[in-house]
Amino acid sequence: MASATTTKGATSRGPLNLILFYVFLALFVLVSLFPLLWVFRMSITTKSDLLASPMVTLTASPSATSYSTVFGNPDFRKALVNSTIVAGSTTVICLFFGAICAYAIARLRFRFKSSVMTLILAISFFPAVAIIAPLFIQFTAVGIINTYWAMIIPDTVFALPLTIWILVAFFKELPRDLEEAARVDGATTIQAFRMVIVPLAAPGVFTTVTG
Repeated sequence: MASATTTKGATSRGPLNLILFYVFLALFVLVSLFPLLWVFRMSITTKSDLLASPMVTLTASPSATSYSTVFGNPDFRKALVNSTIVAGSTTVICLFFGAICAYAIARLRFRFKSSVMTLILAISFFPAVAIIAPLFIQFTAVGIINTYWAMIIPDTVFALPLTIWILVAFFKELPRDLEEAARVDGATTIQAFRMVIVPLAAPGVFTTVTG
């Protein structure tokens, strides 16, 4: 009898806990997105509404003047294109080399693995401002000043260690049986990595890209 009562109580608490979880999740998402929504609201608000007192919460007549002014500036468009090229190239390079390096560290057994991981992470904490002058001298000597490579190379150097660190954690969680099954079916190590491991590590790859 007591067991049946306990089971009934646990069952009744199940939907309540689920509802509370989703309420908390909705509030968390709302609080996280509120600053972005507020900035967007300010971007479509006219100057008179923006400076009005008392404050206007909802804009009666949204305006896209701010966007036309910003995107109409050729310097801004050029800077946006440059940032996209640098960020995109850095991301692709870090994912390619970082995934290969992280897979090797996660799967191979060798001495001082923890020391290597510590060294990799320490590089990402090195202050980039400390090497601006040496980089300027080196890049001037090589002749890549005022080129995309002058930005891509330093960004890659500092982003690659964190990429490796994050992907190693995801690759360690994937069972080795999947790779062994792929090899039994005739796949090479590279094929197993490309067709089995990388798709399964998609959440880690996405986390690395957004990070």
